[in-house]
Amino acid sequence: MSRKVKVGLWGVGRAAIGNHMEEIKVNSDRVEVAALCDIDAVQAEEYGKKLNVPYYTDPNKFLADKNMDVVAVATYSADHIKHARQALEAGFYTIIEKPIANSRADAEEL
Repeated sequence: MSRKVKVGLWGVGRAAIGNHMEEIKVNSDRVEVAALCDIDAVQAEEYGKKLNVPYYTDPNKFLADKNMDVVAVATYSADHIKHARQALEAGFYTIIEKPIANSRADAEEL
């Protein structure tokens, strides 16, 4: 068996909890949450402790966590491009929650 893909969840709101974490749970033989980041410190701590993974409110510290293979961006839609760019620049494969961007131009730029 190959090793699991380690996902960092950026944003721990409705999309991450209702979609990403459920898919990870269903595919737990292949994928696991490795870290998470949210601007809401209470939310980050709650899910970080629940999943027993590092949790961050500072994106720079989150992106410095090299125990992740991929970052799933599930933040506010207006921040998707900015956060995806940061994750890519930090060297991570990146998944973006829909919508990818608020405009076609932003999506094409990314």
